[in-house]
Amino acid sequence: MGRATKLLVGLITTAVLAMGVTTGIAAAEPASVDVTPGTYLIFDNHRDAHGKKTPGDTCTLGVVGHDAAGRKVGITAGHCNPGPIKPGEEDKPYNLPQFQGVPESLHGQNIASNEYEVWSRDQVERGDAPPIGWIRFVAPGSESTTTKTDYMVIEFAPHVVLWSTTLDKDGKTVRSTNGRDLFKVNSIHRDSNGAVALPGTGESIENFGASSDRNGGAIRFDDIFALTKAPNNGTVTEVKDGMIRSTAQFIIGDSGGPVVMRGTGEWVGIVSGTDSNFILGQWVNTSAKNILDDLNPRNVTGSGFTPVDNESTAPTADPACPSSLC
Repeated sequence: MGRATKLLVGLITTAVLAMGVTTGIAAAEPASVDVTPGTYLIFDNHRDAHGKKTPGDTCTLGVVGHDAAGRKVGITAGHCNPGPIKPGEEDKPYNLPQFQGVPESLHGQNIASNEYEVWSRDQVERGDAPPIGWIRFVAPGSESTTTKTDYMVIEFAPHVVLWSTTLDKDGKTVRSTNGRDLFKVNSIHRDSNGAVALPGTGESIENFGASSDRNGGAIRFDDIFALTKAPNNGTVTEVKDGMIRSTAQFIIGDSGGPVVMRGTGEWVGIVSGTDSNFILGQWVNTSAKNILDDLNPRNVTGSGFTPVDNESTAPTADPACPSSLC
């Protein structure tokens, strides 16, 4: 065997061995991530021209659980889906094509591809992080201010661990505004016959907004006069067409956040938006009844939704706060 032949055989052998070693190493799985009602969401994860992370559209996750097919899913506000590029902003970093949301032509359809990614903002701010899931469904008309079904469905990635108890910005469990119970979403508010129900006028509800959680105690004037507090409770002042108006305040970035009957884990809706009704209260929520009545018959990802219920295994809660502070 000549020198050139020996060299060729050696190279081939080395390459084969290298291939064997390479194929024997599995790709590292992402570290597990806790996702709960109240998780801070972003719908892009990019850097500006200087390499600085600049997360854009932010919202709050409303409820997590499983659909009829056993998929891990969550529900938040449909208007959180990033919209089309605005005229004159085509060159902005957040308007790169890969950061656009689900186009309106796909609203109302099941989205099987992993094209429209969702991240935990807290994970992104701590360092590079994989998406926690993908948008699978956006309700038609979610971008309209008059819609009664402002919601979207997210399917979560395998490394996501779902909890029914809300975790705050520091990863700690959150107390209800009653000062005793945990703030959680582990069931659906139902009537005595077991049907999904709406809260009544005069009843107490509470919400949790991730943006309010990060602006604790401040009074905001930039979007609407509101005391930022998470959770925040109030009285139901009107229920009309499945939309719940109350005095439970919220701010920009809280959209999609969970709304429950105060002191319970009974899900009644998600944060939607505000208007100028200063008499009955400006804070309007889309009811769980409207969402489920629309979602369940569609046979899409999220249909047959049931909230996860694992409060008993949640991280240890902080001591209950004095009632004067809650």
